Amino acid sequence: MSSSDNKGKDNPNKIRTGYLVNILFLCAIILGILALCVILIFKLRSANKNLTALNDRIDAVEGEKDKLYTEEELSSEVDAAKKSSASKERTGMLQQIQTSLESGESTTTMLRRLFPDDLVVRNGEKYYFYPIQENVATSTFTADDFALDEDGRMQYKGSDSSVKTSQGIDVSGDSGEIDWEKVAADDVDFSFVKIGGRDKDGNLTADTAYRTNITGSSENGIKTGVYYRLFCNSDDEAIEDADWLIEKLDGVSEYIDGPVAIVVSMPAGDDRTTGQSRSQWTSRLLTVIDKVREAGYDPVVMASVTTYTMMLDLTELEDEVKWVSDHGNSIYYPYRFTYWQYSSGGKVDGIDGKVNLDLSVTEPDR
Repeated sequence: MSSSDNKGKDNPNKIRTGYLVNILFLCAIILGILALCVILIFKLRSANKNLTALNDRIDAVEGEKDKLYTEEELSSEVDAAKKSSASKERTGMLQQIQTSLESGESTTTMLRRLFPDDLVVRNGEKYYFYPIQENVATSTFTADDFALDEDGRMQYKGSDSSVKTSQGIDVSGDSGEIDWEKVAADDVDFSFVKIGGRDKDGNLTADTAYRTNITGSSENGIKTGVYYRLFCNSDDEAIEDADWLIEKLDGVSEYIDGPVAIVVSMPAGDDRTTGQSRSQWTSRLLTVIDKVREAGYDPVVMASVTTYTMMLDLTELEDEVKWVSDHGNSIYYPYRFTYWQYSSGGKVDGIDGKVNLDLSVTEPDR
């Protein structure tokens, strides 16, 4: 064989070496691909976790919405929500007002229902809104705790057996001649009899029938108290009122086994007591109360919801027994009380015409 023929033939060793190199190269490529696949799988799993976490954050922020908000978009959404809420609230309030007007409900009753967090009172033609005082003991009674019976007498309808009540009236010479035997037979347990007060000119004046009514009430087994209308306009007059009142009480003391109520009323625009401050009214009231207590009688403060709210400092009267005038089927006065004048149009045997009806009530045990 010639040398040219040997050159034309492949060297077996060289061929095997080429095969091995190619195989190794292919294996390296495959291993590289496999490594890349593994890396991609791990990256994909990590990306999935991140995506899931992001979706969770989106759900937490958006709730049921389908987008995240920029700060500007969020501000716009909040403004829109406020406007919508205000519009709905306004519409709801207008509907309530319309319903109240159509039902014949009084403006005061309507406002009290619309603003349950405020104490709404009326003085003259104006309405005033006061926050409930947190530093004054509030009543535990609710509007549903009381109801009128078929005779027009207020009854406690709550479930607390510790609450005790009794029925009463308050009268004056304007009540006419009273048959106290019939009054007692008509389930009247106590009475407040007007003993007097200052007239519009400031003169101390006794009620025309106070002796007759006090003795008649007491002799028929009715627990008998009295009330005095306070119209003083100075500290000296407050002392004079107390001395005059105690003198009259001492003259009928054997017939009095109930409390002595000091009544404070809102003055009219031209009344001689107009212009006194809350502190002045409270101080002068306490002057009379203290002297009455020192004389051996049990004082009570009597006023309307408006008067208690606008004229008196209840923090100074926290320890005093209170009688509130609040006419209606439910009590609105939010603070603790013992006596409640709930009607000025009651009917009681032995009294011609209308009479003020009262309820004595103990607060539930706390």
